[in-house]
Amino acid sequence: MKTPEIRWRNGGIEEPGREERTKLKLPPNIDLKPIPHDRSLSSMLENGELDGMIGARAPSCFDRGAPKVARLFPDYRKVEQDYFRRTRFFRSCTSSASARRSWRSTRGSR
Repeated sequence: MKTPEIRWRNGGIEEPGREERTKLKLPPNIDLKPIPHDRSLSSMLENGELDGMIGARAPSCFDRGAPKVARLFPDYRKVEQDYFRRTRFFRSCTSSASARRSWRSTRGSR
């Protein structure tokens, strides 16, 4: 999937109403919109309103063990080490979470 094919949403992972500190200048083909001010990314992910999330830390719905939320790469450390070995670039997978319905459609039923 290419970056312009994704509908990007931003907001607070846990805090509703959180906004970007810096104005972003993105190419016109990038669809980035804020989430509603009364919502958090974690709650939207847990409720299935978002297909996935990339963040600096895991959302609370993942930490609580929400049944519809899981790591995109269950063995993320191995994936990170393999990627680094091949590219010499560290790409963190630790902060990715996805709603199960999304990754099942592309990775098969688990």
